[in-house]
Amino acid sequence: MIGQKLYDKREASAVLHISVSLLDHLTASRLVGHLKLGHKCYYTDADLESYMATRRVESTVIGKPSPSKASAAAAAPGRRRAATGA
Repeated sequence: MIGQKLYDKREASAVLHISVSLLDHLTASRLVGHLKLGHKCYYTDADLESYMATRRVESTVIGKPSPSKASAAAAAPGRRRAATGA
């Protein structure tokens, strides 16, 4: 923690590409970790990266499952849909 860069609200909201008011809301809701020194909130790289990781959406190519879904389907064969045959 010592030696890490601390971002104020304005800098952190710029890193996350969100408004300061939304960052205030996320902070109050405890969705973004922070340090409170006096009356000010500060954010570390780890706090911001952790929040961004929770917002990650996996992309897929049409017709091909993402690697995480393919491995999940292979691990749980009972959950596959039955193929319809002629």
